[in-house]
Amino acid sequence: MLFRLALTLLTASTAFAQGTKADYERADSLLRRTDGKVSRARVEPHWLPGGDSFWYRAEIALGKFENVFVDCVKGERCAAYEPPADSVKPAPLAAPRASGASDVETSIMFINKTDGNAVCWWMTT
Repeated sequence: MLFRLALTLLTASTAFAQGTKADYERADSLLRRTDGKVSRARVEPHWLPGGDSFWYRAEIALGKFENVFVDCVKGERCAAYEPPADSVKPAPLAAPRASGASDVETSIMFINKTDGNAVCWWMTT
């Protein structure tokens, strides 16, 4: 009897955990509803000699960028910064394209910060 009660409660709680069709459709549309609405989502600092300041490249609009200088000691941030000529500038981003498996654009950037070579494999199904 106790086993049947436990089984019934377990089955019922699992059934309540399932979302409705509307829940799944709403979750499925999240990417479409938020696409192009997030900017400055990633900061890759380029530290300057001394280690108390850095600059980064920020995407301010689709395909538009600005370089930003940050002084960590003063706590200041300055846009429209021109990095030193000897610093490593990020390569321009390639235009994203739809993946072979869907209509969704795919782009991946690999940055190897090691002394050795990096080996990467791309597998599509």
